[in-house]
Amino acid sequence: MKTEKTFWIIFVIAFILKLLNIPGNGILTVFSLFLLGILYWPACMYFFCDKKFKRQNLVFTAISGMFLAVIPIGILFKIQNYAGKENFLILGMIGGIGILIATYILKKKSSDELLKYYKNMLLRSIVLTVAIILFTFIPSRIIIQIQHRDDPELVRLLIQTVENPENDKYWEDLNKYVNKRDSIEFSKARQKN
Repeated sequence: MKTEKTFWIIFVIAFILKLLNIPGNGILTVFSLFLLGILYWPACMYFFCDKKFKRQNLVFTAISGMFLAVIPIGILFKIQNYAGKENFLILGMIGGIGILIATYILKKKSSDELLKYYKNMLLRSIVLTVAIILFTFIPSRIIIQIQHRDDPELVRLLIQTVENPENDKYWEDLNKYVNKRDSIEFSKARQKN
């Protein structure tokens, strides 16, 4: 449980660093969300059952862990603007909502022995489902505009590439602009020294 909280805290810090356009945010984002995705799949039973394995529905727990593992990966793909992000976001959202409904129904029918198990599962399902819904409906352009608010030309070019990833011309324009900007900044830095 502490491991899970630690990775979520690292992700929140990385996301704030991304919005502030501070270097190192990508590594922290990938590190935290990728490891959370890996962690949820095999360790979901441990998180739900409060460190004691009980007679829970193992098939439902495994399926829940699989869908909950998709949610941090979907958020990762959205934040980093990776190809295929829509697939992960939709799969995570549908899976999260399905798990949420199923867990709520199972919790009402559960014995006292499994009540804590279903409460833990319901809490995680609510938090992760709300997170995936938020990231699904926040347009990528808003994240780009906040992150690069000091460089409107870069914002324009990045939005073009995100909205038209198959258009090579937009990628070429973006690469030319970034190379030109970096060479000017490098020249200025050398002149100061």
